[in-house]
Amino acid sequence: MLMSLPVRENRPFVPVTTFMIYVTEECNLRCSYCFVNKQPRHMAWDTAKKVVDYCLQPEVSGREPLGLNFFGGEPLLRSELLLRLLHYLRGRPGGDRVVIGVTTNGTLAGDTVRRFLQEGKVQLLISLDGDEESHRFRPKVSGAPSWEHLRRNLRNLIRWSDCASIRMTFHPQSLNLLEKIQAALSLGAGWILLAPVVEADWSGHEEALREQSQRLADWFVAEFEAGRIAPLHHYWNCLVDYHLRYGTEKRPDKACPLGTSLLAFDTAGNILPCHRYLYRKHERFGVAGRQVGLPSRRWDFVHLSRGEIPDCAGCIARTVCGGGCRVIPLEAGLGLNGVHPNQCLLTRELVTQVDRVYQKLRGHPEFLTTLLSHQQMPLMFQEAKPISMEV
Repeated sequence: MLMSLPVRENRPFVPVTTFMIYVTEECNLRCSYCFVNKQPRHMAWDTAKKVVDYCLQPEVSGREPLGLNFFGGEPLLRSELLLRLLHYLRGRPGGDRVVIGVTTNGTLAGDTVRRFLQEGKVQLLISLDGDEESHRFRPKVSGAPSWEHLRRNLRNLIRWSDCASIRMTFHPQSLNLLEKIQAALSLGAGWILLAPVVEADWSGHEEALREQSQRLADWFVAEFEAGRIAPLHHYWNCLVDYHLRYGTEKRPDKACPLGTSLLAFDTAGNILPCHRYLYRKHERFGVAGRQVGLPSRRWDFVHLSRGEIPDCAGCIARTVCGGGCRVIPLEAGLGLNGVHPNQCLLTRELVTQVDRVYQKLRGHPEFLTTLLSHQQMPLMFQEAKPISMEV
């Protein structure tokens, strides 16, 4: 009698290229829109080493360049651990293929921070919401304003880092987009990523969003016509995608990096599908130090394609919208393949304005050349891809 044996699927190796690592959940600010609970949970040294060793496994990340992005809370609260971990990493096989990134609120700029940023050639994503008025939503733990503190540090952080970009959050109570960007540029900011709070209550703010988005688009066009490049990641990346698919029905293959290029770790070393799964304990993949190779459960997310998300026939954003962060509709009770209405609203408004920009500038003799040169420009943090419009 023949025995029935389990059939193994032929699963191709899909390496992870970006790792989000929570070195702490604690933070010295209390931003009104942050999804992290600010608990005093910190990654221990032994756990940090196990996480780095896991990321460097060829069975996990292959042998190509990869990014370790430290997250929080405020990760620079753990600057001594990060500096120690940098030295550990540089001594490990494969450590030379790692690019280090940090997402920071910009309030810490001491000597240990300087050493870590300079020695590690660290890429920074600095949360700067634009102007002093916008920063009232980012107070210190004491309730005091954080604006002056960050303003004094910004130029040093930009100078010390190998590459620095600004992540600028906006929400219905902070929609003065052009003024926020101009304030950030006056402080020495370089490339800017606009990131809306998708989960906010946008009802009743649709017209204000449209007006402010149009002002920003008009400024973008005016800057280009004056011979200047508006340093907006989300516009240029969306313009590239829009141009490459213009007049076609081609759509993005993936909603987001979940299940392919991205994994995350909490402070205890638990392996997460992505950093937004921080509090979804039942969906952890395992623990660094015990897990060898990629978790088998990750395969469920590898197949999470754009085609599994309901189509939006006739939408202007159809050819460039991937559906955005998958955790946002999941936590709203819409399922992993659901469509959150605010993601539709925000992405549709972005692409509407990108279309206006494209139609106004496509006849400019320098526009397409400039546009295609940005096609090769690497985005620093894949989890913050501008077209997904996520925070």
